[in-house]
Amino acid sequence: MALLQEVPAPKPKVEWRHTGCAKVRVAILSLSRPGGIAYYGALLAEALSQFCKVMIAVSEEMRDFKFAHDLQVVPVRKRSIFGLPHPAAYRSILRALEDFNPDLVHDTAGNAYKWTAGLWPLVARRRPLIITEHDPHPHLGMDGLFARLTRRIARRQAQHLIVHGKKCRQALLDTGVPAEMISVNRHGIFAAYDQNRFTHLAEEENTILFFGELRPNKGLYRLAQIIRGLRAILPRAKLIVAGRRTILPSKKEMKKVAAAVALLKNEPGVEVHERYIPDGEVEQLLRRCALVILPYEEASQTGVIPVAYAFRKPVVAYDVGDLNESIIPDETSCLAPAGDEAAFIRAVAALLQNAERRQIMGGCAYQWAQRELDWNTIAHRTAKIYERLLS
Repeated sequence: MALLQEVPAPKPKVEWRHTGCAKVRVAILSLSRPGGIAYYGALLAEALSQFCKVMIAVSEEMRDFKFAHDLQVVPVRKRSIFGLPHPAAYRSILRALEDFNPDLVHDTAGNAYKWTAGLWPLVARRRPLIITEHDPHPHLGMDGLFARLTRRIARRQAQHLIVHGKKCRQALLDTGVPAEMISVNRHGIFAAYDQNRFTHLAEEENTILFFGELRPNKGLYRLAQIIRGLRAILPRAKLIVAGRRTILPSKKEMKKVAAAVALLKNEPGVEVHERYIPDGEVEQLLRRCALVILPYEEASQTGVIPVAYAFRKPVVAYDVGDLNESIIPDETSCLAPAGDEAAFIRAVAALLQNAERRQIMGGCAYQWAQRELDWNTIAHRTAKIYERLLS
């Protein structure tokens, strides 16, 4: 079990040399399937193209994403054998990297997509590797052997780690990662979901949305109780649950998730979409709801808040992890004390009963996100991280 200790082994000191080009050449790895993590990589790469020469390797399912014309996009067929990455898939990525000849490689999916864990040592031999750790510690129900091994590999192979908040940074420090190896950079706004295709859809009265992968740490087991408490105050309240189930390392936990979803499907006032939600449907769901709820048991950060803000929707969340870094209480959204279900339900009910306050709050959330979660600003900070590493 020594292999699975969180403390990274000492790194040999390696001096990387910049090629001398006017712009840093950076290769982005964003190989997760379509969804928040993949779009994070794509939108960051597009914004980075203003400051760097950028190539992005993406899953072939991302072919339909409308990338900027000046961005070199390499679709990768993620072949596997016995559930493990096929060597041919790794060869195609390494060949693309050699052809592009980057100064550094940045895996923007990080440990959120474990398929690339075996690729990191091969990449790090030749050039510096930066990894974005969206979740520095395993979430509830997801702390399996492979998850711990992936984090171990990331912290051994990366020259630098990027996280999205102060508590995430502290989580890395607590595992022994040196402070100079960590940078904090925000998660950008997901305005790309808003294609203005469904502007005719009106907000449905007393409707709330729970959006994202269905897993224990997101408060999945609380949802039935929350909608019951809310309907005791607002009998016509409605909850939309939309997302696919996460595959968890524990079969027992998977059964609990399945039972919770089955319960919700039979709960009055609940509409369940248990599957991957395409972009167009995301837009429809956000236009239909009055607000978005995040009753998370624990979290690092989330891409759901930047999606909600893009549609001028306030959120109600528990104060866990770094969620409070994306929420100005009672201005852009509402925070309830962690685990205080009664306070959470009251906050949701109060917003549903006050359309004017909801509209003002949603507008403030959108303006704040446009200013603080702007991709150009985030890309500029990321480029500065590259320059520091290469210097």
